[in-house]
Amino acid sequence: MNNYFIKLTPLSPFFFAGEKNFGGAKGEETNYFAKSNLFPQQTTILGMLRKELLIQKGIYREYWNYSEDDKNKIKKLIGKGGFKVNNHNNNFGRIESISPVFINRTLNKTNQYFISTPKDNKLKFKKEKSGRTNLNLKTAKNFIPLIEDYNGNNYNAKKELPNSFISSDKQETVEFDNIFKEFIKIGNAKDKSEGDEEKFFKQLFYTMKKDFSFAFFAEIDFEFQDSNFIVYMGGDNSSFKMEIRKTEKNFHQIFINGHHRNNKTTLLSDALVDEDIYEFCDFAITETMDFRTIKIENNNFDKKKKYTMLKRGSVFFTDDKKIAKLKNKIRNNNFQKIGYNIFK
Repeated sequence: MNNYFIKLTPLSPFFFAGEKNFGGAKGEETNYFAKSNLFPQQTTILGMLRKELLIQKGIYREYWNYSEDDKNKIKKLIGKGGFKVNNHNNNFGRIESISPVFINRTLNKTNQYFISTPKDNKLKFKKEKSGRTNLNLKTAKNFIPLIEDYNGNNYNAKKELPNSFISSDKQETVEFDNIFKEFIKIGNAKDKSEGDEEKFFKQLFYTMKKDFSFAFFAEIDFEFQDSNFIVYMGGDNSSFKMEIRKTEKNFHQIFINGHHRNNKTTLLSDALVDEDIYEFCDFAITETMDFRTIKIENNNFDKKKKYTMLKRGSVFFTDDKKIAKLKNKIRNNNFQKIGYNIFK
């Protein structure tokens, strides 16, 4: 089994589609503004890797016109199918596991690693005996938390959750605008429901500034013939330069090892958990996102059930009596295998 460090550098503005895309759901108003997600889903990374292994082996066929012999080879190489939420025996052939995607900065040929800043960054908490603050937070029964920043300013958790990235050694924080750049694409399309009336639409794309890239670790029983090549992911088949090399390091060593606060648990990746998770913590700052897997059969896309996940950077505070149960609520071997539900 080989452990790889893999960098993905955007070659053009990218678009990672989310749940709110063009078209609107049945019975809903059509949406004419689509915003890219900032990170690729872990399932997108998995799909890209599976395709790349087929390409490396010379098996890939664009129209899936495989012989039975090819299908048997594919099953051994990348598994029978993609990620299934309720299948606890997901098998992806020679792909053993992938880590959460994080931010990499390369300076003077040295890699520096960054992850989403915890959502309690630069905040302090005070216990108040009375009064209510609508912060969309789950609170302990015996107190309502009042949140301020270190300068004593009021804090609106709904609008001002941290949007920055912290280095693995916790010595540097980089703001969003110093890593990502936004691009707006404006176009028009005909609305058949209104007699071919033209409708304008907007798409928000992102790209990354110089020296920055996405990165992740992967355990793969495979020898790549090249260390640099082009891969495609996301909407509009966004292109990325993929650099891959063997390494002794892994995600756990870089982001999880070391001293941690005993009463604080931080999500290092997006996570699917049960709604009752808040019963096992005294206080939490969380954000949610939609997650939906897609099944492909005979080149037809079938959207499956939609789930609500907690975003990376969400934090939970608890005591020694509840911490074991809280961890068990987050642990999910099925999801952790592809880089979800990772925490410290």
